[in-house]
Amino acid sequence: MEYNLLSKQIPTQQTLLDTVAEQPVDIDFTLPDYCPDIEKILKCSLVIKIFNRNISGGQLIVEGASTVRVLYCDSVKKNIRCSEQSLPFSASFNLKSTPEQYIIFTDAKSEYINCRALSPRRLVIHGAFSLYARVISKGAVAIFTPSDDMNLEIKKEKVSTAQLCAFCQELFNFSEETALSNQAPVEAILRDSVTANITECKAITNKVMVNGEINVKMLYLSSLDTGETQQIDYLMPFSRIIDCEGADENITNNLDISVLSYDVRIKPDHITETPVIIVDAKIAISETGYKETEEEIVADAYSTEIQTQTDVKQISIAKSVTQLCETVMNKSTIKIENSKITRIIDIYNEYCTVTPIISQEEITLSGKANICIFALDSDNMPIYIERTLDFEHKTPLTDEATVNGANAKIKSISFRIADDSTVEIKAETVITARLCVNNLCSLVTQIRGEEDKKIIKDDCSLVIYYGKKGERLWDISKRYSTRHSMLKDENPEAGEILESNTMLLIPTV
Repeated sequence: MEYNLLSKQIPTQQTLLDTVAEQPVDIDFTLPDYCPDIEKILKCSLVIKIFNRNISGGQLIVEGASTVRVLYCDSVKKNIRCSEQSLPFSASFNLKSTPEQYIIFTDAKSEYINCRALSPRRLVIHGAFSLYARVISKGAVAIFTPSDDMNLEIKKEKVSTAQLCAFCQELFNFSEETALSNQAPVEAILRDSVTANITECKAITNKVMVNGEINVKMLYLSSLDTGETQQIDYLMPFSRIIDCEGADENITNNLDISVLSYDVRIKPDHITETPVIIVDAKIAISETGYKETEEEIVADAYSTEIQTQTDVKQISIAKSVTQLCETVMNKSTIKIENSKITRIIDIYNEYCTVTPIISQEEITLSGKANICIFALDSDNMPIYIERTLDFEHKTPLTDEATVNGANAKIKSISFRIADDSTVEIKAETVITARLCVNNLCSLVTQIRGEEDKKIIKDDCSLVIYYGKKGERLWDISKRYSTRHSMLKDENPEAGEILESNTMLLIPTV
């Protein structure tokens, strides 16, 4: 005979895809007619923008464009100039299964770019970037609890669980037009970047309210004659209310935000001559909200009348899911060879990678970031310097855990020119990651009784047993087919685990 166990599904996160693919970039690059000739190439870079992501036919399809940006010193004015060309791309990834509800994460990192000049106006560019893709869906872990009609000795255990209650992703278009007062006129944009940050979030019934900031940074030419450059570092606030079934004020919010694609342009104001910046961006916000609860499982079972068999399964179930957010300050000294610096025009970061390493006692989050510097030398000519900055942060750990979605970005960079060949920098790096603390527990999934194999009972009402230190009362009860509660009543001074060699009285049922 089989005893009925009640099955309960604990909602949790399931990973359907976590991969990376390299995408080639090959362009025959020709300067537009309005751009002056190239005298010296300062930097070639790749800017990856993602326009569309969708799941169809068991595949994730990602479409976008890779923009090659060439910054160079022109042959006429000896100024920094910029020219760009874009190349569309499409990539597909096979999923383990086709989910009904899912969240897509994508990211891209330039791996290398080689630039060869065929003439002062024509370049051959070969490079590649890595496209990272991850898809998660809402899954479940089954646990089993006893039903009311079971005539068995049941060992129950309480386990802490983090149940995935809120699971949603929203894509939205951000568009804003802002006049930049007290800013020099814009002749040509040399470099731009758009990032997003969440400043506040609150969950209410089936909705998540999010406040955040869009950070626009830009380097531009303010004078074509003198080559004078200016910088813009501007924050644009936004607010969103996201529909998210299962969200409420009792969940722990885990929010991710990313800029998939953006466009920055300048609209001149001919009346006041004040630059007007127009920003269009496609933003993705993802929410995985967890609620911590306690659930009761069947850890063991037996009958006092007939022989029983149990099927036991080990499962790992989330105990807590929290968002790590750590700030790391790093200092570094950059030495410049074969040049002397008189002025720094721009200093910024293009990419930042982080890798989590888990040991028994701590999580180490270590990574690398590139520091890009445009400067003027002693002849007032533009030069470019790039160095790698290493960073590391350690977080104590008391339980078994996994880390997902580790990310890092440099929030700010300050610098000081120590001498004409040395720059001292200080970088503020923000590291975020999803920390999942797990419970590894054994639970009974099935109980079978053999009715034709009855347990033979002793004639005596009590059996004297000499228990050894470390033995459990449950195991002794099961071995002698007696009731666990009766064994505890007969031996009130004995704990569940014997602390020393002890004589026990075992009642016969």
